[in-house]
Amino acid sequence: MRIAGALLIVCMCYYIGCSLSNAEQKAFLQLSGLIRLVDFMLQRITYSRDSLGNVFADFSDPALEQCGFLSTLNNPMGEPYNVLWNKAVGLLAVSESIKKELNIFGAQLGKTDFVTQKERAEMCRNILVARKNELEPGLEKRRKSIRALGGLIGAMIAIILL
Repeated sequence: MRIAGALLIVCMCYYIGCSLSNAEQKAFLQLSGLIRLVDFMLQRITYSRDSLGNVFADFSDPALEQCGFLSTLNNPMGEPYNVLWNKAVGLLAVSESIKKELNIFGAQLGKTDFVTQKERAEMCRNILVARKNELEPGLEKRRKSIRALGGLIGAMIAIILL
């Protein structure tokens, strides 16, 4: 019975480590999706001068759809896009520093002239790309370490309790 309990503890701690590891991956995929969205916005507002409603309706990204980001942006119900953007940013699993940058970008979304909107989008894109480049090299190693650490902590708890 004690061995079964110890195995259960190890498995649960490993599961927690896997969950945290998956959250890291989810945040990275959402960051990549945001970069693609800003690129798409830049392309559409630069060349075809589409409205934000059309831009958001035409864009698709699995990570942003899964968390509800895109569905929030595509459900205006009379709200301005800067308000919708801030609501959508709250649904993301990215870090608080990235959310802060996205909120700064979204504060004037749809309210400024074309040139200012384009400059803000380019600035936001550069910040997001820099953050992605910081995270990408060690992402898989960090995920493996989190999973291993979860299992190790579980084993230590089990040994202490036995």
